[in-house]
Amino acid sequence: MKRFLSLDILRGFTVACMIMVNNPGSWGHMYPPLKHYIWDGCSPTDLVFPTFLFIVGASVWFAMRKTGHELTGGVAFKIIKRGILIFLVGEALKMYPFYNMEEFRIRGVGVLQRIGIAYMLGSFIALWLKSYRRIAVCVAAILIGYCIIVFSLGDATIENYIGRKIDLAVFGVERLPMRLGYHFAAEGILSTIPAVATVLIGYMAGRFMGENMKPENRSAVPIVKLAAAGGLLVTAGLIWNGTFPLNKPIWSSSYVLYAAGIAMQMWAIMSYVTDYLGKTSWAGFFRVFGTNALFAFALSSVIVRTLRLPLFLIRSDGKELALSGYFYREMSQVVSPEMASLLWSLVMVGVCWAVTYPLYRKKIFIKLKNIFLCTSV
Repeated sequence: MKRFLSLDILRGFTVACMIMVNNPGSWGHMYPPLKHYIWDGCSPTDLVFPTFLFIVGASVWFAMRKTGHELTGGVAFKIIKRGILIFLVGEALKMYPFYNMEEFRIRGVGVLQRIGIAYMLGSFIALWLKSYRRIAVCVAAILIGYCIIVFSLGDATIENYIGRKIDLAVFGVERLPMRLGYHFAAEGILSTIPAVATVLIGYMAGRFMGENMKPENRSAVPIVKLAAAGGLLVTAGLIWNGTFPLNKPIWSSSYVLYAAGIAMQMWAIMSYVTDYLGKTSWAGFFRVFGTNALFAFALSSVIVRTLRLPLFLIRSDGKELALSGYFYREMSQVVSPEMASLLWSLVMVGVCWAVTYPLYRKKIFIKLKNIFLCTSV
């Protein structure tokens, strides 16, 4: 079946942004637009991860057309299997280069771990509830319920956030990094629940576009409706921001609506240009990433960790530097430290693209049994 091109492009753009954000030349001199807000607020970089989860949800609808969107025993088994595999890939990347396998243990929730969990729960809920209305009610219940839990058992500050206390009890102090002077997990257990709502919103958007954007009868009406719905979510998120601030670290309810609304509008723009106007020549770069999303993202982590091995360290001026550090130091003598940091991020994107491109040309799609985003129409 023909792929839904605009979703491939949006996914590829998002993966490229993820690689850039995760691989600066220097964490101390990041290019300003690539910085996360430490707590309340939402920068363009803070929109990258929720956009990917939104795409996961949208892609679930396309992938499940083969089974008629029915939640059978076989479908349930595949969902669980794929979710667990995504989770384990995240854990394996943490362990790489596998110096001490005896110490292997779950070390908390990370990016891929959250994707795996949110994918499983979101898929089950969407296929079980089926209708837009029931799924929308579920999204509202998740977001309102999460808000009630946060403020009835503490508040949205880092010191009193109930999710931090849960993570401390489950994982222990030694496994949680520091943020604002507190041990805190950026992808914690409790904040994964509202992330499921992001997947469900993506599922509804995917269903709407899949049912209304037909190749044989192209129309801009569904695209305009998608953009308008995104605008409503952005507005709702900004209104809720007054009482439950936009906050990526705790995945606040206002943040879910705001980020999902932005993702909808980005998809609408790309769909208008590619699916409606048919202008696709500009998008080849992102299609390479979009068709091998999981592989490209995992590859970036493997490359970075490999370059830190003793074999690849560069000795200079009495110090041993990883290639990223050496590149950053040398480029900082030519351009500003922030620009040097950005240039290394772009180098990483280019390297991952160069490795992924031959796979794209040969139509080799490395994915976990087609979940990671089979988007055909």
